[in-house]
Amino acid sequence: MPTTPHHARLTGEELPVDLMNTVWSGPGGVADVLATSESTMDWIREIAPRLPQQHPSFTHWLASATPLSARMAAYDLRRLRDAVRGLAGELTGDRRQGIPPVPDRATALDVLNSAVAGAPHWPALVWRPRSEPELGVQGDVPGGVAAVGQIARQAVELFGGRDRQRLRACPAPGCSNYFLDFGRRGRRTWCSSSCGARVRTARKRQPG
Repeated sequence: MPTTPHHARLTGEELPVDLMNTVWSGPGGVADVLATSESTMDWIREIAPRLPQQHPSFTHWLASATPLSARMAAYDLRRLRDAVRGLAGELTGDRRQGIPPVPDRATALDVLNSAVAGAPHWPALVWRPRSEPELGVQGDVPGGVAAVGQIARQAVELFGGRDRQRLRACPAPGCSNYFLDFGRRGRRTWCSSSCGARVRTARKRQPG
């Protein structure tokens, strides 16, 4: 189970959930990994190896993104993040405060489905010399759009599949993380051991 200190960002979840957790409540207020184009590009580089398929345009863009394209990617990812947080909140019954407002269901669905449709690509067979055949992708879309589209597609698969039943909102006070409970009995309560320990300690200190 990933561990994080109090008010920290949870990482290592499925990409759509990692995207949800790019905003969290910190000691100084709300912290947002996607607040600037520079921090957004750092996050994209962080998760790039976990994208299921590396589109050629994405690889080129990641190495030489223009300031404008980086700003557009940051804007698109923030919109997608707020949309999937809104859907996750509705699915889990979570209405935590202290994070950016999320759109209503209809708006969130429109943002999510538009992000998927905006990055059309299709399978391709790649077979390099002295290597095994592998699945690739092809399509003529900007690299930033391709990255947003892949994460959006995974979000559609998450909310539209059985794993949505595993989505949880950490109930620890001050925590804004979501996580997927893949425990054998579905009994994971906290996003991290530190959140669980903090809540148990607070309970012990209560009188009576």
